[in-house]
Amino acid sequence: MSPAPTASTMNQTINFFEMFCKKYLQSLCIVLLFQACSSTQSPESSLPVKDRSAGQKYVQNKGTELAKLPSGISRYVPAEWSDLPNWSKEDLDEVWWLLMHNCQSPPQGWLALCPDIHKLILATSLEQRLWLEKHFVPYQIQTPQGNKRGLLTAYYEPILEASLQPSNLFTVPLYARPYGVLPGATWYSRQQIETLEEPRGVLSHKVIAWIESPIDQLQLHIQGAGRLRVKDKEGGEKYYRIENTGSNGHPYQSVFRWLENRGVKNVSWPGLREWARNNPDKVSEMMWSNPRYMFFQVTRVEDFVGLVGPRGARGTPLKAQRSVAVDTRSIPLGSMLWLSTQSPWFTTHRVVLAEDTGAAVVGSVRADIYIGSGGGAGWLAEKINQPSELWVILPRVP
Repeated sequence: MSPAPTASTMNQTINFFEMFCKKYLQSLCIVLLFQACSSTQSPESSLPVKDRSAGQKYVQNKGTELAKLPSGISRYVPAEWSDLPNWSKEDLDEVWWLLMHNCQSPPQGWLALCPDIHKLILATSLEQRLWLEKHFVPYQIQTPQGNKRGLLTAYYEPILEASLQPSNLFTVPLYARPYGVLPGATWYSRQQIETLEEPRGVLSHKVIAWIESPIDQLQLHIQGAGRLRVKDKEGGEKYYRIENTGSNGHPYQSVFRWLENRGVKNVSWPGLREWARNNPDKVSEMMWSNPRYMFFQVTRVEDFVGLVGPRGARGTPLKAQRSVAVDTRSIPLGSMLWLSTQSPWFTTHRVVLAEDTGAAVVGSVRADIYIGSGGGAGWLAEKINQPSELWVILPRVP
């Protein structure tokens, strides 16, 4: 058994292509990555993001910016660029890729800035930094009580062995959404889906793939996306990406809380898997404690590039260590954020984009960072559960 990779190794692996771009191709790679992300978007993602804070209050700060305050859950406190830890060391090449990506679906206040963002792709880092500081303003996100520290967790895109046909090894199904199950409608619970004849009959025609473990299925249902590695008869491999298309309408209930309430100390994915191996007769009961059940769609993908992640709630591809899931009551999708966090496993101070949501991502200063694809990213993601601070970076009003 090989030793667990270190956090440093994982960061180097995940960021390899970005470092390659910086050293050899710089601006050309940024353009190519930007075009690659554009080519994978759905038609809906080219439309402006809906203003999720319509009707909420605005506050005038320093005479320079209108900061939207999501009513009741958080407040935005004016800050200086020097307040952002390590802002002067941020990699502007990577940031500019994010800005160009964000201009594909400009958030409120961005549309007039996007032409300059495109023009400045070949500018020096100093020119780019001065432009950003002139046209954007940072605000620290706090709770209504003034608490500036929140929680950072992480997620990733698992890569699972799978089959397009059931077998003695591959016995756990992944389903497409059945006809008649509309978004927001409540259908059968997880337990009913797995035990009653009627839903099982409906879903028997909606299987898109088979995997080995019910715990892997549960993880896909919680993570929302993954990649499947399918071996063909000739021994070759094909890769498919699965992304959720909706649920059975039941609320998410934490299986980790269920374990914690029963005295399990290690309430993490490794701990859950170990508990399942030791308690096979209780796995169904544990899974049924979460009545929410997810449905998926599948697309063929190539394996040689892992940079373009699954689509987030915003409809755009997630980017490793640069995309976060947020609570949209506090942070609108499409927002540019400064994330600052430190731990033995994961320390970073960087620009990220709010591009996803999650049932467990709830709170004023709350973020869930997308780490990347595969087991290495999963190892690191499962370690991250730590304090963090967030700043929202808003366009300056002329």
